Amino acid sequence: MVEPTEMAGVRRFGTVVTDKPVGPGLHFKLPFVDVVDTIQTSLDTLNLSNLTVYTIDNQAVTVSLGVSYRIPAAAVLKLLYQVGRAGDVDITENIRPILSDRVLRVFATQSTVSISANREQITAQITKNVTEALNSIFGLEITDLQLSSITYSPSFQASVEAAVQAKNDAIRAENTVTKVQYEGEQAKVQAAAAAAVRIAQANGEAEAQIAQAHAQREASILQAEGAAQATMLTGRLKPRSYSRLAPPSLPTLVSSPMRRHTVGTG
Repeated sequence: MVEPTEMAGVRRFGTVVTDKPVGPGLHFKLPFVDVVDTIQTSLDTLNLSNLTVYTIDNQAVTVSLGVSYRIPAAAVLKLLYQVGRAGDVDITENIRPILSDRVLRVFATQSTVSISANREQITAQITKNVTEALNSIFGLEITDLQLSSITYSPSFQASVEAAVQAKNDAIRAENTVTKVQYEGEQAKVQAAAAAAVRIAQANGEAEAQIAQAHAQREASILQAEGAAQATMLTGRLKPRSYSRLAPPSLPTLVSSPMRRHTVGTG
């Protein structure tokens, strides 16, 4: 009986007698003579945990990943009888070192500080390399590969934390300088504004005094002119006083004694 998720091969006295995989279902075999080797062909996952790899700057990094794969019919007899021991007893053990080697090769081209930024590219490159290797060697079909975790060494983590702390300190210092500069600029602006206000007030007061002086001058002039005009009008309207004059004296006629002329008779 071959299960629906399996395919099989048959050995008779140790010799493979099937030229193609036996599919799921009931099949006849000779008792005590034929040996049926089955292999799971449905989707399967191989997990690789806590693999230590080294970067190009010689830093140790611990990674874990999982590979999902499927065994096609064309690869069944190859995996059962041409790779490792007969049967499916060591298929995953044959895949594991190939997978580890391709992961090591990719990380060996990366610097430790760039791993986080390049994680997607690293995963894509590992997937490509693993797919090519497992397909050419075992005939497997890789359906997915996930880089589940990346753990840095304690010394590297400490150096990263120190670098982050130093950067934060530098940022705080820069912010302090910026704040002091801003406050200084604000003080300058406020002082300039206050000076401008004082100048404007002084100018306003001076102009007000000048205007007041002009107003007083004009008022004085108008007052003087009004007084003068009033004086002139008063002079015109005042009645003239005439003094009584004695009538002119007429010349006095003095009668001189008239000579009496005696006219003689005669």
